[in-house]
Amino acid sequence: MDSLSPVVLADARFDNELDAAARLLWTRAAASDKRATDAALASAGAALLRLVEGRPLDRWPSLDDEVEAALGTCAEDDVSALRRTDVLTNAAPLVEAGLLPVRTLAKAEYDAAVQTLEIDKEPELLESELVSYIVETIARAIVHWDPTLPTGGAIEVDELAALAVAADGCGWLPEPQASVVKLTLRAAWAPADQTSLAALPLTDEMVQLWGDFSTPAAPAVQAWLTLAQLSAADVVAIGSAFVTSQPPASVLAALGNATVGLNRTSRLEALQHLLVDPAGMVPSRAVLDALGAPSVSAADLAQMLIARYGLRQQPSEEAGEALGAGSTSAPQRGAI
Repeated sequence: MDSLSPVVLADARFDNELDAAARLLWTRAAASDKRATDAALASAGAALLRLVEGRPLDRWPSLDDEVEAALGTCAEDDVSALRRTDVLTNAAPLVEAGLLPVRTLAKAEYDAAVQTLEIDKEPELLESELVSYIVETIARAIVHWDPTLPTGGAIEVDELAALAVAADGCGWLPEPQASVVKLTLRAAWAPADQTSLAALPLTDEMVQLWGDFSTPAAPAVQAWLTLAQLSAADVVAIGSAFVTSQPPASVLAALGNATVGLNRTSRLEALQHLLVDPAGMVPSRAVLDALGAPSVSAADLAQMLIARYGLRQQPSEEAGEALGAGSTSAPQRGAI
């Protein structure tokens, strides 16, 4: 194909031949045996693209029918989920080459994903391939979403909205995947009118999700932080949850953004709850930074330190009896 002239092949007489070449490439990409390498497919796709890119779009080779036929019906179990995943993986080199538009896959994929989310009976999640397929499909949808474009990009706004509503009502996804899918979609779409969606999870529910699953729940926690309006009590609960299991930097960044709106009093109240208790574990520097510790004045920080050490120096009644009247306990080193 590199030796052929796009000018000569621009003649309509060659439309059928170029269509046949595109279908041949798809056949080679989708082959189960002796499949061509990704590099070879990408190279061949780029060579064919050179021959057609000067044509009007309505005369480009179309692989819509082939892709739709290969994907088949929506995924309802592990077998059908694997089939669709394999087709999407096999298509990647032709997408990369520019021969297969992302929109072609999007049209065939996201409507089917809505149907999968709306399955009204709990499917058999044997190897959880169906769960992985849905999580990966939602991740692709968010990547393909571009709110700066009138159409939304490869996925259109009505498609993303349909996915968000379907995910919100899905009853068969297990945790933490259910929360990851629901909240990441909602954060990406961020509709002004959220009446079509359920209320956001409560802070205690997100703290519990993080406690149960930790890092696998991080995308859900991150998305929730971008959507929720945090109070000082919320910040204390979240900061306490991150003491024993620190989240990734992306979650801490979302937490930092979520606490920007807190006033000085609320920020100090939250930090005091986390730092003053002498029996409590101190959050890491990264967590404290995300909670706004760098913005605390030296005077306010000094008061918190005095309060912490002061509490440690006040013996309980039992400790006072053991130590004798008038004795005090020395503060332990390394408390902060």
